[in-house]
Amino acid sequence: MRSPAQTSIWLDSGKAEHSSARGRVAILGQGQIVAVTVRMLDADGFVDFSMRKLATELNVTPMAIYWHVDSKNDVLELALDAVHGEFTQQALHPSLQ
Repeated sequence: MRSPAQTSIWLDSGKAEHSSARGRVAILGQGQIVAVTVRMLDADGFVDFSMRKLATELNVTPMAIYWHVDSKNDVLELALDAVHGEFTQQALHPSLQ
């Protein structure tokens, strides 16, 4: 009697999930990094922001962030762009306020 075919990550059409060093499943993207950065900057300010704290908030290792951005300055610039985009949308469409 044959055993059932084994599943393969190469043949699986489902969403890829990766285990983090802490044993949890983490799917990280630039949008998530930016959203958490903006939230942290709103709460704690620029002076208290660090990549290590961002990684803790995202539940990943600090180096995992660098797969999506090149530097802390890039993260801050992306966060600034996101906030600026919100203000621009509100200025163009006052009904969104």
